[in-house]
Amino acid sequence: MNIATTQEELEKAYSLLHDCYVGIKLMAPDESGLRCNFFSFLPNTTTVVAKIGQQVVGTVSLIKDSPVGLPSDKDFKFENDQLRLQGHKLVEVSSLAIDLQFRKKTHVVSLYLMKYLQHYTTHHMGCTTVSCVIHPRARDFYAAFWGFKSNKKIIEYKFVNGALGVHVYGKITDSELKPLESSFPQQESRNPIQFLYKPEPFLIYPPRKMENHLDPIYTPQLLKYFMSERTQAIKNLTPTEILTIFCAYSLFFDKLEELDFFKNHEVPNVKKRNFRFPTEIQAELKCGTHQYLGSIKDLTSDGAFFSTNMNLEVGKEYQMEFKLGLYQLSFPVVVRWESTQEQNQMLLGYGVHFTQSQLSIARMLKETHLTLALKKAQ
Repeated sequence: MNIATTQEELEKAYSLLHDCYVGIKLMAPDESGLRCNFFSFLPNTTTVVAKIGQQVVGTVSLIKDSPVGLPSDKDFKFENDQLRLQGHKLVEVSSLAIDLQFRKKTHVVSLYLMKYLQHYTTHHMGCTTVSCVIHPRARDFYAAFWGFKSNKKIIEYKFVNGALGVHVYGKITDSELKPLESSFPQQESRNPIQFLYKPEPFLIYPPRKMENHLDPIYTPQLLKYFMSERTQAIKNLTPTEILTIFCAYSLFFDKLEELDFFKNHEVPNVKKRNFRFPTEIQAELKCGTHQYLGSIKDLTSDGAFFSTNMNLEVGKEYQMEFKLGLYQLSFPVVVRWESTQEQNQMLLGYGVHFTQSQLSIARMLKETHLTLALKKAQ
């Protein structure tokens, strides 16, 4: 079990998802035989695959919350915002599919996917809380296994062809789950918490620095293949969504604007916005003898979101200091705006602009397992 990193793994995952969703009437058949959408292409989405040999028998997508938001925000934004305001770091579990033969015989694939997602989202994505939309019939299972809570509102969820959906959520950190072990029988075969924390060599996680919180795997070639060749997903995306994808990968790849579908949508002629990469970096702002402690929740080469409960002055210049990888960085920043609870923003804190673009940050954000592997291959 690992994150999908190749065209073959992604195609098998999207194919399995398509067939499962068509089979239970969660979508109409697509000519491509694949199910992928805007969130599939974002760098803060990770597709996990469970395999037996080369056969993909299970898949799930993990979508880290970001300024782009989550799929469930379309119907449950109020519920998600309440969690955000309480300090939950959200990840949405989406696109769960299990091969039919394993659904009928056993839940082993589902259980291992849940085990993988708990470890990956907490130890690699820096998330604390799962938010997802499920069929009301599944509430009891998630309540029993994870201790999830649910909202009473039941809707016809457009994201899956109008099927009934209910919003559920729950903390998935080690500190929340490990104490539940005593609530179950002590036999390992009947204790899901013991199962959750038993080491398994076939669960493979990407080696990388924690502070990046992302494992982007799409290359220009993969974007072209899945967005416009193998499927026609590009036709279902809004201009804003296309621009978001373009900006996200412009950091990693030069000449991305040469892809035909970006040219056709005139993306290169639109003022480019920096994609804000989720991070969890302890930082400090200084002004004279005053120090302000907090953490950087998202980062670009031109600015950051600085989360703190200390009061800063909008328009004022401060010195920002933090460590990224092996490097200690220090440079002046200007506070541009404030996020308060009354504004119903994701986090409390301040947007800061770097007085000069920090190219060293751009270089370090590029150092993902994807770009390092591409360099090695060359």
